[in-house]
Amino acid sequence: MTTTILKYAYSTGDIRVDNDHLSQNFPELNINRLEKKVGIKTRYRSIVSTYENAVKSVSNLNLCDEDIKSIDYIIYCTQHETSNIPNDAFLLHEYFKFSETTETLYTNLGCSAYPTLLNYAFALNKKEKSRVLVVTTEKYSSSINANDAINNYLFSDIATSIVFEIEGPRPKYKSGTVSSGMKNLCIPAKIPLIEGDKSQYFYMNGQAVFGFSQSAVEQLNKDLSITEDMIVIPHQANEFMIKSMKNKINSKNIIINFHEFGNSVSSTIPLAIIIMLEKGEFTNGKYALLGFGVGLAYSGIIINLYNGSI
Repeated sequence: MTTTILKYAYSTGDIRVDNDHLSQNFPELNINRLEKKVGIKTRYRSIVSTYENAVKSVSNLNLCDEDIKSIDYIIYCTQHETSNIPNDAFLLHEYFKFSETTETLYTNLGCSAYPTLLNYAFALNKKEKSRVLVVTTEKYSSSINANDAINNYLFSDIATSIVFEIEGPRPKYKSGTVSSGMKNLCIPAKIPLIEGDKSQYFYMNGQAVFGFSQSAVEQLNKDLSITEDMIVIPHQANEFMIKSMKNKINSKNIIINFHEFGNSVSSTIPLAIIIMLEKGEFTNGKYALLGFGVGLAYSGIIINLYNGSI
């Protein structure tokens, strides 16, 4: 269950929005108090589509022809697809001219995504070692009401791309779904099961989602048998949420590094890994990755993660 990082890159949205700029649009926000509690200083807005930002991210990997040929699988994740027939994963495959033997998988998952994506990678693996390109790309700004101060503060448009080499048996993985809570994190107009408000904009019941995330992390801590020596990267939702989880996780080595990027949904965990690598703060070892969000769903995985990038 060894996972080695070979290449990594990301692409932010085109427009950087700091808190001073945001406070001009939402003067009713106590931005200093919010930043102190939630921790987000900047976020990004994308003019281009999630697919185009994914292309930018993969381009930033600087893959040579041999790299392209070496990729066994592409796993692509977004909730704001550009095309569904065929889906964006196939558009990416064609754009970069990946091999006919490069299997391509598309999935629509939110903040719980990344542990599941890595579990898929190990499930797909048919060889002693395989190379997997995992791409996440989001644009929640396209679904948030322009007058929604809190969600405009929280969310950010970012794409990430990491090439992993995986080997060994499937790692320990746990997941769960609480679909009865779907109405607390959704676009109501797209859910026939929801009666009443049929808003076309993204909606989040912050209190309910907070409660779900706390119980989800507590369950994952138990199911995955997290120990104090593990490095834990939870979904980087916000500082208040993560700090509230600390007494529910056995390890004290919990990564928090989203302050300059905001909540980028499926991109937060890989972005946290990339920022650690860029800052020279990454250490090889056993990692627990924990996701929780839309569904409502949660997932966690324990992997031996190594930096093999050049």
